[in-house]
Amino acid sequence: MKETINQRITKYRRFRGYTQAQMAEWLGMKPSTYSQCERRGKITCEQIISISEILKLDVGTLLYGEKKAKPPITPPQEMEFTLMEKNIIKIIRNLKKQDRAELISIIEKYYKKSR
Repeated sequence: MKETINQRITKYRRFRGYTQAQMAEWLGMKPSTYSQCERRGKITCEQIISISEILKLDVGTLLYGEKKAKPPITPPQEMEFTLMEKNIIKIIRNLKKQDRAELISIIEKYYKKSR
């Protein structure tokens, strides 16, 4: 199944550890409005540009998904990662695109069950 822009935004927002409320604040909108953007994908060009800047991604990654090269994402500077977390990130980044997508899917399913 092909990933949509709103699914990619949600994925990268979670990767960064940001909440919907934080994103809404940084974009100058109500949390409920931002939530609808992620659920329905009705996002303006200006919002896509702003979201890509917040998530430190190029716009093309949000619009079309990861290219064959590694995605230009790095952990947020304000977060400290343990050595194990850093190793897990390295492993995930070095996986083939399909394997990475499968792993992310498994992690998201587990995350939803644990909530």
